[in-house]
Amino acid sequence: MFIHSKLGYSTVNGPGERAVVWLQGCVGMNCHGCWNPETHKLFQGESWLPGELARWIAEQPVTGVTFSGGEPMHQASGLLVTLDRLRKLRPDFSLGLFTGYTEKELESAAYQTYIGASQSPVTTVYLKTGLWERIRDRLDFAIMGRYNWLQPANGNLCSSKNQQLRLFTSHHTEADFARPLEVEVTITDELIQVTGFPTRGVQL
Repeated sequence: MFIHSKLGYSTVNGPGERAVVWLQGCVGMNCHGCWNPETHKLFQGESWLPGELARWIAEQPVTGVTFSGGEPMHQASGLLVTLDRLRKLRPDFSLGLFTGYTEKELESAAYQTYIGASQSPVTTVYLKTGLWERIRDRLDFAIMGRYNWLQPANGNLCSSKNQQLRLFTSHHTEADFARPLEVEVTITDELIQVTGFPTRGVQL
Protein backbone atom coordinates (compact mmCIF):
# COMPACT_ATOMS: atom_id res chain seq x y z
CA MET A 1 0.00 0.00 0.00
CA PHE A 2 1.12 3.55 -0.71
CA ILE A 3 0.68 5.93 2.21
CA HIS A 4 0.80 9.71 1.79
CA SER A 5 0.98 10.40 5.53
CA LYS A 6 -0.32 9.21 8.87
CA LEU A 7 -1.09 10.75 12.24
CA GLY A 8 -1.08 8.86 15.52
CA TYR A 9 -3.56 11.08 17.33
CA SER A 10 -6.42 13.29 16.16
CA THR A 11 -9.76 14.44 17.54
CA VAL A 12 -11.22 16.08 14.41
CA ASN A 13 -11.42 13.15 11.98
CA GLY A 14 -14.19 11.21 13.64
CA PRO A 15 -15.64 10.43 17.07
CA GLY A 16 -13.22 10.13 19.96
CA GLU A 17 -9.45 9.96 19.71
CA ARG A 18 -8.30 8.49 16.40
CA ALA A 19 -5.32 7.72 14.25
CA VAL A 20 -5.58 8.95 10.66
CA VAL A 21 -4.08 7.40 7.53
CA TRP A 22 -4.07 9.26 4.21
CA LEU A 23 -3.69 6.80 1.35
CA GLN A 24 -1.86 7.98 -1.76
CA GLY A 25 -3.55 8.08 -5.14
CA CYS A 26 -6.67 9.74 -6.49
CA VAL A 27 -7.17 10.22 -10.21
CA GLY A 28 -10.43 10.76 -12.02
CA MET A 29 -12.53 11.99 -9.09
CA ASN A 30 -12.10 15.64 -10.10
CA CYS A 31 -13.32 17.21 -6.86
CA HIS A 32 -12.89 20.91 -7.57
CA GLY A 33 -11.20 22.63 -4.66
CA CYS A 34 -9.84 19.41 -3.14
CA TRP A 35 -7.90 20.11 0.06
CA ASN A 36 -5.33 17.36 -0.56
CA PRO A 37 -4.12 17.64 -4.19
CA GLU A 38 -0.67 16.40 -3.14
CA THR A 39 -2.24 12.99 -2.49
CA HIS A 40 -3.40 12.48 -6.09
CA LYS A 41 -0.33 11.03 -7.82
CA LEU A 42 -0.13 7.25 -7.80
CA PHE A 43 2.64 5.00 -6.52
CA GLN A 44 4.25 7.69 -4.37
CA GLY A 45 4.70 8.11 -0.66
CA GLU A 46 5.70 5.37 1.77
CA SER A 47 5.15 1.72 0.89
CA TRP A 48 3.58 -0.32 3.71
CA LEU A 49 2.34 -3.88 3.91
CA PRO A 50 -1.25 -4.04 5.19
CA GLY A 51 -0.20 -6.07 8.21
CA GLU A 52 2.51 -3.56 9.13
CA LEU A 53 0.07 -0.69 8.81
CA ALA A 54 -2.51 -2.47 10.96
CA ARG A 55 0.07 -3.08 13.69
CA TRP A 56 1.17 0.55 13.66
CA ILE A 57 -2.43 1.73 13.98
CA ALA A 58 -3.22 -0.75 16.76
CA GLU A 59 -0.22 0.49 18.78
CA GLN A 60 -1.46 4.08 18.88
CA PRO A 61 -3.10 5.35 22.14
CA VAL A 62 -6.46 5.94 20.46
CA THR A 63 -9.91 4.37 20.16
CA GLY A 64 -10.21 4.27 16.40
CA VAL A 65 -8.79 5.09 12.98
CA THR A 66 -10.01 7.03 9.96
CA PHE A 67 -8.78 6.24 6.43
CA SER A 68 -8.72 9.16 4.03
CA GLY A 69 -6.75 10.21 1.00
CA GLY A 70 -6.32 10.42 -1.82
CA GLU A 71 -9.04 7.91 -2.58
CA PRO A 72 -8.83 4.87 -0.26
CA MET A 73 -10.96 2.74 -2.59
CA HIS A 74 -8.21 2.93 -5.21
CA GLN A 75 -6.28 0.64 -2.85
CA ALA A 76 -9.31 -1.40 -1.85
CA SER A 77 -7.62 -4.81 -1.62
CA GLY A 78 -4.94 -3.56 0.76
CA LEU A 79 -7.52 -1.61 2.73
CA LEU A 80 -9.61 -4.75 3.21
CA VAL A 81 -6.63 -6.72 4.56
CA THR A 82 -5.74 -3.83 6.89
CA LEU A 83 -9.29 -3.71 8.25
CA ASP A 84 -9.30 -7.48 8.75
CA ARG A 85 -6.06 -7.35 10.73
CA LEU A 86 -7.30 -4.43 12.83
CA ARG A 87 -10.50 -6.26 13.73
CA LYS A 88 -8.35 -9.09 15.09
CA LEU A 89 -5.81 -6.86 16.85
CA ARG A 90 -8.31 -4.36 18.29
CA PRO A 91 -11.90 -5.67 18.18
CA ASP A 92 -13.00 -2.59 20.11
CA PHE A 93 -11.65 -0.15 17.50
CA SER A 94 -13.85 2.31 15.62
CA LEU A 95 -13.08 2.06 11.89
CA GLY A 96 -14.01 4.96 9.60
CA LEU A 97 -13.51 5.90 5.96
CA PHE A 98 -13.68 8.96 3.72
CA THR A 99 -14.41 8.09 0.08
CA GLY A 100 -15.38 10.26 -2.87
CA TYR A 101 -17.58 7.48 -4.24
CA THR A 102 -21.25 7.09 -3.47
CA GLU A 103 -22.48 3.77 -2.15
CA LYS A 104 -24.44 3.22 -5.34
CA GLU A 105 -21.25 3.52 -7.39
CA LEU A 106 -19.38 1.10 -5.17
CA GLU A 107 -22.20 -1.44 -5.23
CA SER A 108 -22.25 -1.50 -9.03
CA ALA A 109 -20.62 -4.61 -10.47
CA ALA A 110 -19.60 -2.55 -13.50
CA TYR A 111 -17.71 0.01 -11.40
CA GLN A 112 -14.31 0.76 -12.92
CA THR A 113 -11.96 3.70 -12.73
CA TYR A 114 -9.23 4.19 -15.32
CA ILE A 115 -6.32 6.11 -13.90
CA GLY A 116 -3.00 7.17 -15.45
CA ALA A 117 0.31 6.39 -13.81
CA SER A 118 3.92 7.19 -14.48
CA GLN A 119 4.76 3.46 -14.53
CA SER A 120 2.29 2.68 -17.30
CA PRO A 121 0.07 4.65 -19.70
CA VAL A 122 -3.18 3.37 -18.17
CA THR A 123 -3.88 1.54 -14.95
CA THR A 124 -7.26 -0.07 -14.32
CA VAL A 125 -8.61 -0.10 -10.79
CA TYR A 126 -11.41 -2.63 -10.77
CA LEU A 127 -13.46 -3.38 -7.70
CA LYS A 128 -14.52 -6.99 -7.97
CA THR A 129 -18.12 -7.74 -7.18
CA GLY A 130 -18.53 -7.92 -3.43
CA LEU A 131 -15.28 -6.15 -2.50
CA TRP A 132 -17.01 -2.99 -1.31
CA GLU A 133 -19.52 -5.07 0.62
CA ARG A 134 -16.67 -6.83 2.44
CA ILE A 135 -15.02 -3.51 3.30
CA ARG A 136 -18.35 -2.04 4.41
CA ASP A 137 -18.95 -5.01 6.72
CA ARG A 138 -15.76 -4.15 8.60
CA LEU A 139 -16.40 -0.39 8.86
CA ASP A 140 -18.34 1.42 11.54
CA PHE A 141 -18.94 4.52 9.42
CA ALA A 142 -18.08 6.22 6.15
CA ILE A 143 -18.37 9.71 4.70
CA MET A 144 -19.35 9.16 1.06
CA GLY A 145 -19.53 11.37 -2.02
CA ARG A 146 -17.33 13.79 -3.93
CA TYR A 147 -16.33 17.03 -2.30
CA ASN A 148 -18.13 20.03 -3.80
CA TRP A 149 -16.77 23.40 -2.68
CA LEU A 150 -19.96 25.12 -3.95
CA GLN A 151 -22.01 23.28 -1.30
CA PRO A 152 -20.16 23.93 1.98
CA ALA A 153 -21.36 21.97 5.01
CA ASN A 154 -20.78 22.59 8.69
CA GLY A 155 -21.02 19.33 10.57
CA ASN A 156 -21.33 15.53 10.65
CA LEU A 157 -17.80 15.24 9.16
CA CYS A 158 -19.26 16.13 5.75
CA SER A 159 -17.26 18.90 4.10
CA SER A 160 -19.98 19.52 1.49
CA LYS A 161 -23.76 19.13 1.70
CA ASN A 162 -23.94 16.50 -1.04
CA GLN A 163 -21.85 14.06 1.01
CA GLN A 164 -23.51 11.46 3.20
CA LEU A 165 -22.65 10.00 6.60
CA ARG A 166 -23.33 6.25 6.61
CA LEU A 167 -23.37 4.21 9.82
CA PHE A 168 -22.78 0.49 9.31
CA THR A 169 -22.77 -0.74 12.93
CA SER A 170 -24.20 0.29 16.28
CA HIS A 171 -20.76 1.47 17.46
CA HIS A 172 -21.79 5.07 16.82
CA THR A 173 -24.97 7.12 16.54
CA GLU A 174 -25.48 10.27 14.50
CA ALA A 175 -25.18 12.24 17.74
CA ASP A 176 -21.49 11.23 17.88
CA PHE A 177 -20.94 13.29 14.72
CA ALA A 178 -23.02 16.32 15.70
CA ARG A 179 -20.18 18.76 16.14
CA PRO A 180 -18.82 21.71 14.16
CA LEU A 181 -16.09 21.05 11.63
CA GLU A 182 -12.72 21.87 13.17
CA VAL A 183 -9.07 22.24 12.20
CA GLU A 184 -6.16 20.62 14.00
CA VAL A 185 -2.52 21.66 13.60
CA THR A 186 0.29 19.29 14.62
CA ILE A 187 3.83 20.71 14.80
CA THR A 188 6.90 18.50 15.03
CA ASP A 189 10.59 18.95 14.23
CA GLU A 190 9.94 17.50 10.76
CA LEU A 191 6.71 19.12 9.63
CA ILE A 192 3.58 21.15 10.26
CA GLN A 193 0.49 19.06 9.58
CA VAL A 194 -3.00 20.52 9.18
CA THR A 195 -5.93 18.15 9.34
CA GLY A 196 -9.66 18.42 9.74
CA PHE A 197 -11.81 20.81 7.77
CA PRO A 198 -10.07 24.14 7.08
CA THR A 199 -11.98 27.04 5.58
CA ARG A 200 -10.55 29.08 2.76
CA GLY A 201 -9.58 31.75 5.27
CA VAL A 202 -7.15 29.51 7.17
CA GLN A 203 -3.51 30.46 6.66
CA LEU A 204 -0.29 29.22 8.24
